[in-house]
Amino acid sequence: SMNMSRSRLEHPDKTTDKIVRLVTENSKMKERNIKDSKMIDLQKSSIQRLEEQLEKRDRQSDIYEKMKSAEEDKRKAEEEADKYYDQYQKEEVKVSALHEKVQQKDKEIKQLQQNVESMVAKGFVKKDEKSGDEFRILKKKFTEVYNELQDTKKKVASLEREIGDKKLNIILLESSLKETEEKCNKKIKAYEESYEMLEDHKRSLKNQIRNLEGQINQPDDTIVNFQQSKKDSSLPLGKASSAGGAVDHFTNILLQEENRKLKQEKSKYEKKTEKLQHELQRLQKEKKENEHLEEKVAQLR
Repeated sequence: SMNMSRSRLEHPDKTTDKIVRLVTENSKMKERNIKDSKMIDLQKSSIQRLEEQLEKRDRQSDIYEKMKSAEEDKRKAEEEADKYYDQYQKEEVKVSALHEKVQQKDKEIKQLQQNVESMVAKGFVKKDEKSGDEFRILKKKFTEVYNELQDTKKKVASLEREIGDKKLNIILLESSLKETEEKCNKKIKAYEESYEMLEDHKRSLKNQIRNLEGQINQPDDTIVNFQQSKKDSSLPLGKASSAGGAVDHFTNILLQEENRKLKQEKSKYEKKTEKLQHELQRLQKEKKENEHLEEKVAQLR
């Protein structure tokens, strides 16, 4: 016991140096633990941001349906315009037929007039004479044809007004159709661009997964790679992928595994720190014992 005490008294500087080294190492360990804790918090924050981005992408997963809806609106507008145009063509055919009928009635009236004038010229009847069966028949027929002609002209005028209204409707429909087509084309283009951007995002996620798989057994390097690759995982505005669900699920599994490994590393460092603290306390106790022995030796002298 005295030999051990003498040995300690002979080498007090070594004990002090050991304590200093342990204190320094403990301080460094604490710094590493703080750094690891910050890295874990950063990892959690990155995971949360990625989950928010994926959730936002899911909310845009109906882009394809919106694109189909815009195309359907465009198709309906075109069908309505075609319907009005078909009606317009049918009315034009009717008007053309009525015009031919009017021309035919005009010819009949002229022919009847010529017949009456011929009968008067030949002396069968006089212009002011009301008798004569043939003359009365001709005049009656003339009146019927004339009245029919007037009715036909009225029908023509009515149909021409309808055609004018339909032409105006067609012009308005064509203008509306053009406006609708422009809007639909813009929507479709925007949806297609959003869809492409989402496809790019999906490819970025797949690349990130491959990076994580390659670094799965190297926690520190994985953190660095994740921080570098997360910049590429920002979700575009606009817009979805049918395979996104599986990618998202696998990504979350990998990120959870990395988070678990980081927690294990932190726990290991904390245990090591605790062990060093116990060692430090033991050395401090030995130092006090040495100081006590030194005091006794001084008294003996």
